[in-house]
Amino acid sequence: DGTKVVSGSKHKGVQVFDAGDSSLRLLAEKTLGQKAAFSPSGHQVVVGSSSRTISVWSWFRGGAVALTNTSIVGCTATTGGGLFIGVESKLVADSLRVNACSAETRGGGMVASGSFDLVNSTFTNNTAQ
Repeated sequence: DGTKVVSGSKHKGVQVFDAGDSSLRLLAEKTLGQKAAFSPSGHQVVVGSSSRTISVWSWFRGGAVALTNTSIVGCTATTGGGLFIGVESKLVADSLRVNACSAETRGGGMVASGSFDLVNSTFTNNTAQ
């Protein structure tokens, strides 16, 4: 709606602020990664980390993140590898390719606590320790 700002940093993680007036008011924060962008609905944030992992975070209930014709390659993470879909988050993907991602504990290519709808998508050569 144009009144929210998302920030990602190495030290603070991801933060969502209300920028409706002259000051910024912190609405939500999570230690996920360093780069962040809102989904089109503004209800979720897509986060990239230095381990080349993408996470979907529903900081606000509702909505979904959509990925079309996207490749995620060579990611490493503690959990999830290429994708981590958090509780109450939703990923809708068409022609998603996740390849050669690894996770230390579980997931390899993807871990989903939330929901997902994958069409024409492939997961290849992903591993979990």
